[in-house]
Amino acid sequence: MARKHAVRATGGHPSSGLVTSVTVTCALLLAACGASTGFTLRSIPTSWVSENSGMNSLIQWVSDGGSRFTGTVTSAYISASGRHIHTDDTSVSGLISEGNIEITINGNQFSGTINPTHLSIAIPNSNGNITNLTFVPGTEGEYNGFLSQLRSTVADNVNAYNQQQATEAAQQKVESDAGTVTTDINNVQGDISQLQSDVQGTSSDLAQEKTDLGTTQSDFASTQQAVSQYGTGSGNGVCSDAGAVASDAGAVASDAGAVASDASNVQQDIKQLQSDVSQLQSDANTLRNAEAAIPGYVPSGTPSTTNVNASVSQSQTAINQAVSTMNGYISTANSYQQQAYALADQASSIGNCGEGPSAPAGISPITG
Repeated sequence: MARKHAVRATGGHPSSGLVTSVTVTCALLLAACGASTGFTLRSIPTSWVSENSGMNSLIQWVSDGGSRFTGTVTSAYISASGRHIHTDDTSVSGLISEGNIEITINGNQFSGTINPTHLSIAIPNSNGNITNLTFVPGTEGEYNGFLSQLRSTVADNVNAYNQQQATEAAQQKVESDAGTVTTDINNVQGDISQLQSDVQGTSSDLAQEKTDLGTTQSDFASTQQAVSQYGTGSGNGVCSDAGAVASDAGAVASDAGAVASDASNVQQDIKQLQSDVSQLQSDANTLRNAEAAIPGYVPSGTPSTTNVNASVSQSQTAINQAVSTMNGYISTANSYQQQAYALADQASSIGNCGEGPSAPAGISPITG
């Protein structure tokens, strides 16, 4: 006997192997058993197909010449995921008497009715309700048609699944890229705040330098007075006064060094801000490309092009202001230092105290 394959429709996997076996057994028994009123066993077809709750089967059997039979059924059905086809092979046995069928599958017996055009098997399901599985005479060609339909359905399901996965992946990318751009914008805003804070902090160091320059000027005036009263030379204390002026100039230079350190910090702030702006623009382009891949999908909180451009514009404004302000501070700090050392050199000169101290190099301006 040639084994045929059974086709299960899109209704999903049967609740258990037993149900599948029961379905098969019922079909076999009904097809093979004795006749009821109006037909004989010989009038019963030997090949049946079923279309029961999404399960399609091709059944073939043989009888013992009387009312008993044995047979085989193979059922094909779509998996729970909808993307695969599974098959089950089941052997059945039973008997037919007066249009009734008794079928035994895996030790479980079921009842039904049969005639030359119809099989019906009563199958209890898991909740106790009865499901009637029905079969009609069918050929191998009809079975192949069912199988082709199943394959087409599975192909459609796979395509739909792949499309869904692609859509979800595209949505997740937009969400991820949007989160990255949001982080970038926050980083840029933090950089701007740090830059502005460091620029503002420079003003206190410059104020201290101005104070120390005032002390230098005061001590220089004292040196001038000492020279006027006592003349020049180290023996009368004038050079001690000139030394105080030189020490004051050193304090001013130290303050200028603090301003130089501030300028270095600000320059680094600008470099970091520019780097983060560049990263923001790159990530924003990535986000726009991700959005183009799935038009119309805009998660809540997604930064717009306007948001990105505003952040970039704020950054450039902050950089321009920082460069202008810091270079003004640097120019003033250099001027204070030059004044202090000019006074120290002059104090040494008028007191006849030797060569005055050398002024340190000035602070270089920063760039944007």
